Amino acid sequence: MHVQCTEEDIFEVSKNKDGQAIDTNERKCTCRRWDVSGIPCVHALSCIFLLGKNVTEFVDECYYKKTLVQTYSHMLLPITRENQWSVIDKQPLLSPLT
Repeated sequence: MHVQCTEEDIFEVSKNKDGQAIDTNERKCTCRRWDVSGIPCVHALSCIFLLGKNVTEFVDECYYKKTLVQTYSHMLLPITRENQWSVIDKQPLLSPLT
């Protein structure tokens, strides 16, 4: 892969004739993998390594241990089994038309 810095936090990463634009400040890549998953894609990793920065600084906070602990810090009540659910006299919901 060939990594070219176009601005301070903007890069172009190319392999063969395919190229991607990466913004390390915004945590975005035109391949969209980083945007969707929150985990740097291979293109972003190339830029992060070039900058000499720690990859974990660019991973979304939803993957941090502190976020997991905070999410589950309150009491979670168990749910009942389906055979214990109340029966209601209404028609079941239909799935949306596709």
